[in-house]
Amino acid sequence: MIDLEQKYGSYDFFEPPFEECQKALFHSNTIFERFKEKIMFPLQEYEGNNPYLLKRPLGLLLFSAPGQGKTFIAKSFAQMLNRPYIIVNRHRLLRDENKVLSCSFACLIEMAAKLSGTIVLENVETILPNRDTVKNGSSRLDVANILDLIKQGYERNILFIATTSRPQDTDAQIGYSGYLNELFYLPFPDEDMRGFIFQQSLKGRPVEKIDYDQIVEASENFTVANILNVVENAALQSALSKCNINTNCIMDFIHKNNAAEMKVFRAKYDNLAQQLDVLNGERRKSIGFS
Repeated sequence: MIDLEQKYGSYDFFEPPFEECQKALFHSNTIFERFKEKIMFPLQEYEGNNPYLLKRPLGLLLFSAPGQGKTFIAKSFAQMLNRPYIIVNRHRLLRDENKVLSCSFACLIEMAAKLSGTIVLENVETILPNRDTVKNGSSRLDVANILDLIKQGYERNILFIATTSRPQDTDAQIGYSGYLNELFYLPFPDEDMRGFIFQQSLKGRPVEKIDYDQIVEASENFTVANILNVVENAALQSALSKCNINTNCIMDFIHKNNAAEMKVFRAKYDNLAQQLDVLNGERRKSIGFS
């Protein structure tokens, strides 16, 4: 039997620092409550007495527009499970001399199984691209092999958390029964959350009285990253001018963003989320994700 660890190298799993889960997060608790309900609770029941004979959850796909903090949220999810976890992407799986993605994934599965760990797949569409759009036969076979390994991982007490900004470009089979059957959408920040992000981002910086109602209203359709960039640019401009950060300075950088384009950008993701949410389970394959 081939020693996968020796042949393909080892992976370092993080022990979950649970206190990290207590930090203030840039998103409402709604998505974390859903994670507790859909993943943590059934997992705890399955590993306990399980009087209702609940199935063990396999994992979830977390998707959103770019700049919403998917990896941060996925890492927080992994820490909440209080088991060893690792975050990998295509680049890490193809490290060193090994160029066969599924072989690297097999090594990862072996390591995770020993620890009953959690695997976070970052930008999963690059690891499991939609085979309908892949022309190379060996690449399609690679995707099929990795999907089979994910199913084997389920049988070996591994939990998967995948992230993507392009669920429609991810292979449809990942959402079938027996794979990542939970789909979470990370929405654009609402008014309350935008206000929270601005307040937390400006905390500790020299500011004049900020009109939060004005900047929150003006930043509709902004992602988390958009808001953080606005604050960072306003802080830099104020530092160069040797003055406190004020509402006008923040508004100047908000207006540098094209409001019409951002509205269209948001609508694209909200519409996709609605389609994926309405089409539950196996019916999702009609739009490229099942």
